[in-house]
Amino acid sequence: TNATEVKVTLKGNCKPNYTFDDQNIVLTEGWNFSTNGTQPSYIDLTSNVVRAAAYQNGKLYILQNKAWATPVVTIVDAYTGAQEGTLDMTGIGSATIQLSDIPAVDGKIIGCGCVTAAQTLRIYQWDSDSSAPKVLLEQVTGKIMGGSMSISGNLTNGRLWFTNDGTTEAYYYTISNGAVNSTLNTISLKKADG
Repeated sequence: TNATEVKVTLKGNCKPNYTFDDQNIVLTEGWNFSTNGTQPSYIDLTSNVVRAAAYQNGKLYILQNKAWATPVVTIVDAYTGAQEGTLDMTGIGSATIQLSDIPAVDGKIIGCGCVTAAQTLRIYQWDSDSSAPKVLLEQVTGKIMGGSMSISGNLTNGRLWFTNDGTTEAYYYTISNGAVNSTLNTISLKKADG
């Protein structure tokens, strides 16, 4: 209530092809692929579906996987659309969807599978584009989860977030000093009226 209005003037340079003012943002298209038009050779919609994409350090990581299929994560130059390689899938465990989401954080890619209540949830980490995945957590949760995953904080201290598909609960694992704690924390979601 005792706040004072402060006006700040910002000055700086924009990247070429970008114009910013109070009303407009003008962007220039670098590349465009479409399932209805030109489709890149690294997208195979006959045997997989695109489930997720992550961005870091000028690269897109495009995850293709469907139930009971072998996952593929294609590494793409974010500025040209050219394929640069794929992530190693060595050791990715069995699940309804072996790899269902792949957030990027701290220069690494993390991922998880989508599991039934009886299956083992696995959380993976790729330290580089050429490394094999390592398992950060492996646990039967008794929950249907892993369809999507997000992270708050970082891989030193943070949280890995999940939904329980079809319910009104959210879950998280804490990360402390670089280790994922195996305790699954539950948040019951409610409408404002209870």
